[in-house]
Amino acid sequence: MEAKWVVRLEDGVKLMVKKGDEVVKGDVLAMEEKKKIESFDMTATMSTMGKEGVEEWIRQWRGKKVGQTDLMAKKKGLLGKKIFFPVEGKCLSVDEFFNVCFEVGEKVKRKIVSPVGARVERVAGDKMVLGFEAMEFRGEAMVEGKVWGESSLEDVSKVTDLDSDFEGKIVLSTDADEAFLAKMEVVGVLGLITKEKKKEDFLAVEVPVLNLDKKSWDDLTALSTENERRMLLNTRVGRLLLVV
Repeated sequence: MEAKWVVRLEDGVKLMVKKGDEVVKGDVLAMEEKKKIESFDMTATMSTMGKEGVEEWIRQWRGKKVGQTDLMAKKKGLLGKKIFFPVEGKCLSVDEFFNVCFEVGEKVKRKIVSPVGARVERVAGDKMVLGFEAMEFRGEAMVEGKVWGESSLEDVSKVTDLDSDFEGKIVLSTDADEAFLAKMEVVGVLGLITKEKKKEDFLAVEVPVLNLDKKSWDDLTALSTENERRMLLNTRVGRLLLVV
């Protein structure tokens, strides 16, 4: 089947590929420059301003550059304490809990890379669409999540077989007991595919877990080779895409 992967693009990114280009895993799709965002809890200061005071403060400072010598607010009273901005940067927003976000520091460059070998099918607005060939396996989400990774497609049934070689991998296991699950997360496994299990078996697990029936499990493990296979595990929609 033809599968799609959507890459979200922010304003100002520099595109490194165009429609029709063929890319491999790790190729740079775009370069992004953005400043670090820091959030500060200003409840003690802003909760005393009242609704109108907060709205006026937002109108005055949102989008403006501030420094640590700039007066942010002054507490009421003749000798009211002066409150200065906690950081130098651009004031971005204030949420309902009085967390104030600032854009700080120098711009940092970030590479947006392809997670899979694919063809650039579309570049428009705020997204890029990659198309790639994959085999689809349907199952039931035990733990919801979405992650790219590699797998040997072999059943790792013993906790003693689970070692550091599985860090950053997606693991298949028919016997994922409590000890296995605990070690799996310590090792750094990205996701788990299992067979004929129940949701209550995975209540303490944080990585995505997909449960397959016997036929789907057998079909998947039959594709095991000496080389690891690239896959997209998306348990939010109960799907595994095995790249071909």
